[in-house]
Amino acid sequence: MTIKAREHKVPCFHPFDKKKFMRMNKADQKAYLKEMADQLKRQENSINNLTANEYKVARDAFRRANRNPAADSAQASARRRFEREVRDGIKRTLQKGGMGAAEAKTEAAKRASSVMDKLAALHDPDMVAGGWMHPDPTGMGRRDVNSSIGGSWNQDGRVTGMDREAQKAIDSGNGSQKMNVKLEPCRGKGIR
Repeated sequence: MTIKAREHKVPCFHPFDKKKFMRMNKADQKAYLKEMADQLKRQENSINNLTANEYKVARDAFRRANRNPAADSAQASARRRFEREVRDGIKRTLQKGGMGAAEAKTEAAKRASSVMDKLAALHDPDMVAGGWMHPDPTGMGRRDVNSSIGGSWNQDGRVTGMDREAQKAIDSGNGSQKMNVKLEPCRGKGIR
């Protein structure tokens, strides 16, 4: 049986004060918020899969070295693999539609590059939030959303609150307890 720490509700993540978000139409804002909720759920699940001890070790490593040095090459490899898959899929689709192989290859490369410009390799959890020991990306997601989340960890006591909860568990002899954080986007402008 897995023992979890008491739930810690992390201050919500808010895109509402971001200029880019404010310029989006309602449909784009809705898609952005859905992607943010999905990425935060992945973060939540991965943090909650760590024990308090594991979380603290990862946070201590991040404080000492910042980003894991293995992360950059792992991220570049993941991006290359994903771009190749996207490019090959587009090329197949174009050829099925009657485009010649050479033209399909060129067009697929251009479209795949455009897709990749909007995507980031995701780390679950983010390096700053306990993911230092896991430098390999776990998937791809919207770059703008990922950047917003990543840039928000050190605001409003998000990470320091999780650090405090992990330390409480460790100090009380419960370092082997799983973390228990709740991450979610804010529900509206001005709501924190």
